[in-house]
Amino acid sequence: MTPDTASFQSDRAVFEAGLAEVRAGGLDEMLGVFGPESAAWLIFREVAILPAGLSAVLLQIAHPAVAAGVNSNSRFRSDAPGRGHRTATAMYQLVFGDWRTAAGAATRLHLAHAKVRGAVAADDSAAQTGRAYRANDPALLVWVHSTLFYAAAQMFERVVRPLTADEWARYYAEGRVALRLLGVPPEAIPPTAADLDAYYHAMLTGAVLEVGPTARELARLLFESPYTPRWLVSPLTAGLLRPRWREAFGLRWTARDERGFDRLLAFMRRGVRLAPSALRFCPAYHQALVRARRQQQERAPLVSQVIERVMRAVPLPLSLVPMPVNANDRPIH
Repeated sequence: MTPDTASFQSDRAVFEAGLAEVRAGGLDEMLGVFGPESAAWLIFREVAILPAGLSAVLLQIAHPAVAAGVNSNSRFRSDAPGRGHRTATAMYQLVFGDWRTAAGAATRLHLAHAKVRGAVAADDSAAQTGRAYRANDPALLVWVHSTLFYAAAQMFERVVRPLTADEWARYYAEGRVALRLLGVPPEAIPPTAADLDAYYHAMLTGAVLEVGPTARELARLLFESPYTPRWLVSPLTAGLLRPRWREAFGLRWTARDERGFDRLLAFMRRGVRLAPSALRFCPAYHQALVRARRQQQERAPLVSQVIERVMRAVPLPLSLVPMPVNANDRPIH
């Protein structure tokens, strides 16, 4: 048995064990992994948190192994918008889908990641040159999850409201469940919220992350996407990053940029307060809310019912149904 075969089989066994553990954890299969009372539903239903996703992606590819995997083993270069759509759909399926939908999304992610393996190039990291990587490596899964975990919460607190201590505790506990669902063994997950905070701080300030030419090129492609115009997302992304990572990715940050960032956040806070739920919350949440209320034999809000019915005929962005993003794509039901 080759090392690649052994690691594939080991990763698969850990993934299947995590899937079984989550399913056996007392969840309601119709409500899904988290459910209406979860911190995950509270945070990820907000459309306003989406801009934080780009800062999370930059931190992900600041890890040389992640950058190498994205660059060499995905359609990122040729289809960055499509990859972004697929990633967002998978996230919403994990958070808001029923058990079958969430487990299916987790399985597709695991199988896609199983094909992603290689070695870090010398140009991207002198310290990690030649390091073998695989996308299902628990250490990489924990890092990618952590960037999304903190970026979403950071944006929520900046534009919606501060999370309570109880909500933070639930959010961390739900993050552990998500990592098990993605195939991370218990021993690789920071055991407490304080441990996760310490791990994340150490990663951001330590020597593991290193922005090389590949990461900078991937960042350039991100900012050139028609969905993420540089003039709009660069100041917002820079404002959400620490100075070290702004500089590493060459993001401009002046006193004028900081004032513009503060004004943009104030505008977003006002928009969150005034927006009707049809615009404020993502379609995936409305779909999930209708399903949850039906399960509880209650009537969902009318706007959620309307959006759920529209979704039966026309796929909408930010929903549980993948959107076609080019002529060769079709929605996957």
